[in-house]
Parts: sequence; C-alpha cells; structure tokens
Amino acid sequence: MKAMEPMGAPRSKLYALEPLVNRMPEVSVPKRHVTFKEKFMWTGIVLILFFIMTQIPLYGIPSGQEVSDFFGQLRFVLASHAGTLMELGIGPIVTAGIIMQLLVGSKLIGLNLTDHRDRALFTGVQKVLAIGMGIFEGAMFVLSGRYGVGLGDPAGIFILIQLALGVVIVIYLDELVSKYGFGSGVSLFIAGGVAMTVFWQALNPWQGAIPNFVGSMLAGERIGDVFFRPGLPNMMGVVATLVVFLTVVYAESMRIEIPLAYGRFGGIRGRYPIRFL
Repeated sequence: MKAMEPMGAPRSKLYALEPLVNRMPEVSVPKRHVTFKEKFMWTGIVLILFFIMTQIPLYGIPSGQEVSDFFGQLRFVLASHAGTLMELGIGPIVTAGIIMQLLVGSKLIGLNLTDHRDRALFTGVQKVLAIGMGIFEGAMFVLSGRYGVGLGDPAGIFILIQLALGVVIVIYLDELVSKYGFGSGVSLFIAGGVAMTVFWQALNPWQGAIPNFVGSMLAGERIGDVFFRPGLPNMMGVVATLVVFLTVVYAESMRIEIPLAYGRFGGIRGRYPIRFL
C-alpha cells in the first residue's frame, strides 16, 4: 500500500523531473550481502577501468595540436587527465552534489532526505545535473579553442560527445563502487589518481626521481644537484611524500583511552578507546 503524504506538506517542484529520473538506468541494489572478496574485485575492476580511461585520448583533435592544460595543478584533486576521456574527471559530479546540497540545505527545494521517495528523487536529479554540468563544461572547453576546433566543426561536436560520455561512465562507476565496492567512487578515483602520479613521478624510467637519483649517483654527480631538481621529479619530493604518508598513518592509528569505572558492578574498571582522528 502506498504511503500517504502528510496533509498540507508542499510538494517539491523537482517532482516534475521524476518521470525522467525514473527512466534513467541505474546500478541495481545488491539483493544479498556482498562479500569482502566481491567488494575487492569490483573495486579493482572499477579502478582498472578508471586507469584505462585516463589513457584513451580524445578523438578528433587535429594532429600536432598542443592541448593546453588549464587545470594542471588541480588534476590530482579532480581525478582528471588532460586530453583523454577523463578530461573532466569528477568535477561535474562534485559540482552537482554541492549545488544540490546547497539547494536542500537552504530550503530552496522542498525535499526531505529522510523520506525514501524524496531521497531517490534527490539522487536522480543530482545524476541528471551532473550530466548537464559535464555537457556544459565540455562545451566551454571546446569553445575556448583548447582542442583547436569549435562547436561549429563536426570534430568539435564529436569531442563534446566524448567528454559527456566520459562523465556518464564516471557517474555509473561511482554508483557501482558505492553499492558493490568499498567507499565511494569519487574517493577511489582521487586516491587512484594521486597514487598513479606519485608512482609515475617516482619510478618513471626516463625522468623518475628514483631512477635518475641512482643513475646520477653512479655517474658521480653532486648529491645536492641530484637531490633537488627544480621543475622535475626529485628525491626531495619522494622523501616529503613518505613523511606525510607515515605521519597520516600514525595519526590515523592513534587512540585516546578514557578510563571507565562501573559502580553498579563492584567498581569494575575498563578503558574506552576513541580514535584521535
């Protein structure tokens, strides 16, 4: 039996989008408990697909066109890769999520997130908005001349379609991880992008910090010149990364134990651990 809505409760105007939301494909909720092994498998599959997408170049960019990188310093945060299907990364998803949270928090849209139907509508509209943001951002990238073609050129339209398709794939990969993997896809993509960048800059056989350091030391170069390489991956960056990583792991493992005494049970004493972070 369908639950009745509270009398006098205003219905959100977003319900006009409910037919569209209901027609959108979605990753089904697991009907049984997902085992640790299955979660590990699905998380690994999604991560591999993410890495593959970061290596698939956009088709239609004129030969010899140098793709300028507007967001070079933010790539690891956006989990994006210039000139590939992951050009926009998680940007549209995060932007759509922020917009929807602000609209709900400021009561501009009347949705009760504790209600199952409202929550489903919120998630669906957020997905639609993320796709719209992907199309908008992709169009702005093409119009800026970043790829050497415009939206009036068939190649520009094809590039825009690829960018939008990349966003759609990321949305469903995020949904797949949320339901069948560990944590959220957004966090996984950020962590994967950071890990890939760190390993590549440290172990790249051509310009990697560690191979270059070993080769330069064997060649008898000064350790100061080898340790600090301005503008290139260097051992200083590797050491700093290790220090930050170990510090975070140590802080994460810290516990504060609060002493407790149970007077009703003869003064039994114990400790209650609280995580520091």
